[in-house]
Amino acid sequence: MDSLDKYFQLMQEHPELFRNPDEEGVIKIITDRERILQELAIIRANLQAEGNPECWIDIAVLAEDSWSLIVRDLVEFPDGHVGGYVRWLNRRSQEGGSFNVVLMRMRDDQVLLIRRFDHDTRDFGWKIPRGFGEVGLTAEENARKELEEEIGIICATFHELTTVQRSE
Repeated sequence: MDSLDKYFQLMQEHPELFRNPDEEGVIKIITDRERILQELAIIRANLQAEGNPECWIDIAVLAEDSWSLIVRDLVEFPDGHVGGYVRWLNRRSQEGGSFNVVLMRMRDDQVLLIRRFDHDTRDFGWKIPRGFGEVGLTAEENARKELEEEIGIICATFHELTTVQRSE
């Protein structure tokens, strides 16, 4: 199965990932197959005329593993122009509503940060402990698991400050 077919299959199996809010000013994912193919032909011709690779606009599941999917959607921007937009999807979210856990460890009114290597920037930086939530665990169980994995703490008191909706 090619990457565009895989993209359309993902769209069919998980329509919630391709939902467009009914509001002004949002980037809207184009979901009509015929429109996608028409727009791709135009954009690819422009890329070719500019001497750029046509794959720069591949609408596809670009990469996937057991944790995540990276997709490029064909979108219509608020100003009306059409282009590609890459997004990273937590695969675990599609398997049961898993989430990312972010932990703010406080002691004496100070926030604990950990020095960790960031693959994206290829450098070390100060980060808040965080990780993927596991399907089947409660928020507190996930938080305890991540805190132990990140900094070795096995006994802590937790206070949920807020719940943040996952962006689509």
